[in-house]
Amino acid sequence: MKQIIKIFFLQFHFSFILSLGMASTASAQEPTDCQSCHGDKKLVVADSAGVERSLFVDVEKMANSIHAGFDCVTCHADVKEISHADQLALASCQNCHEVAATELTEGVHGKASDDDAPTCGNCHGSHEIRATADSLSLVHPRQLAFTCGYCHANPALVEKHKIPIKDPLKAYTHSIHGRLAFAGVDSAATCSSCHGIHNILPSNDSHSMTHPANLANTCGQCHPNAGENYDESEAGLLDRWSVGLMDY
Repeated sequence: MKQIIKIFFLQFHFSFILSLGMASTASAQEPTDCQSCHGDKKLVVADSAGVERSLFVDVEKMANSIHAGFDCVTCHADVKEISHADQLALASCQNCHEVAATELTEGVHGKASDDDAPTCGNCHGSHEIRATADSLSLVHPRQLAFTCGYCHANPALVEKHKIPIKDPLKAYTHSIHGRLAFAGVDSAATCSSCHGIHNILPSNDSHSMTHPANLANTCGQCHPNAGENYDESEAGLLDRWSVGLMDY
């Protein structure tokens, strides 16, 4: 009888110690534990070129984001314990945003293979992501041109990637669409209205919204009868001829 009690006690003791270890591992993935390091404003990491990047996470901004209330490991799925590896994968946005992730791989941004290729965070932000309808969102109609312009108005990137339009931000700013958007008319056309959102294609792709064969329909989203009027105009005829849709 004493032997049975002893064995039971040892099994209980072992199970209790094991459960403490498991609880410790789980609790190490709580946001409060992450903040023990990432709550430090001086926490930075340097890349191979010596450029420093802050790893500080502002909990106040996170609390105002569309992802408020999420655990850190919901997005940073490869973090299994604290301390974690020095190099982590990008946040796993595709786990929730599957359609957007698939569309992105089909567009020019997703197919780009170098370090200049934009990530979800470049366009949407990181811990402070807000809903599109929020005027502080990076993809809100009043902000989107500046978000896209961060790369597309960068002369070095434009030259490196042979982007045909040198400074679309400047052109948009002076256009009727830009002036309306910046004046607070949120229905005014923005970059995504004409180029698409995640599956943006080059204008020489027949499926692109800005391909000459599709341009009238793209503009027609906001301008009724634009397609019919454009097709009959000299510009429309010239566009269709230039892509082989009609004989001269």
